[in-house]
Amino acid sequence: MHFCMPQQPVFYKGNHVTTFHDLTLLKTYNSDKNWLIYHIKQYIGRFVFKSALHSSAVIITPSQFTKDEIVNFSHISPDKITVTYEAADVAIDKLETYNHPFKQYIMYVGQQSDYKNIRRLGDAHQKLLKEYPGLGLILVGKLNASAKSNQKYFNEKNYQNILFTDFIPNSQRDWLYKNAAAYVFPSLMEGFGLPGLEAMGYGTPVISSNATCLPEVYGDAAHYFDPQDTDDMARAINVVLKNEKLRTSLIKKGTAKIKEYSWRRMAQQTHEIYMSALGKQK
Repeated sequence: MHFCMPQQPVFYKGNHVTTFHDLTLLKTYNSDKNWLIYHIKQYIGRFVFKSALHSSAVIITPSQFTKDEIVNFSHISPDKITVTYEAADVAIDKLETYNHPFKQYIMYVGQQSDYKNIRRLGDAHQKLLKEYPGLGLILVGKLNASAKSNQKYFNEKNYQNILFTDFIPNSQRDWLYKNAAAYVFPSLMEGFGLPGLEAMGYGTPVISSNATCLPEVYGDAAHYFDPQDTDDMARAINVVLKNEKLRTSLIKKGTAKIKEYSWRRMAQQTHEIYMSALGKQK
């Protein structure tokens, strides 16, 4: 059995492999959730995670950072953990225009839980409007409780030029990737950071948090900032918007970077892990 997440039956005795994408459940809190229930889940999660780590024949992680986090958390042998990097899909021939009111825009794609750091991204964006009055911030993703909470925060502060798309088809999301001035990833914690690679695939410069696994995955193909410093975030965005030479370099490096990752290679590595786990069963 391959469990693609650590939440699994704790009394399952069969031979199994488990993928741990990250430890965000144990290390973060989402303010749109009930505080007591969330922390009870975290307490139970620590037990379930450790049980899965010790009972699995092999652990799969999408980054060295997550592997190191797991070793520090559980003290299991690093030899039990295999890093299999993910990859990014690009579909240039399946783009659909998304209408928006901005002359140029930066964007973010994904969930908006607290650790994604969207409010600081909005704060940084507002700092840039004095120099770039037509600059939009487009936040792509379902308008769920966490996104609505961020939307309320921005509205209460009377922030301008911020657009929440709600759910949109991949064809429109990818059009936004391709036409963005930059993709900004402000996250405080990630296990891999797939959206940044997707943006690189559409020829968009990536401006990223320097936290957790992101420098490992993006290397020199992104321009980095301190995700807890809105001034530094605004600085990094401004530099990429203004410096054409840097933009060109990031686009070129991003195009090369995504070629380092392959779903086929990930599948082959996963198959090898299955064979290894079956060998341990004998």
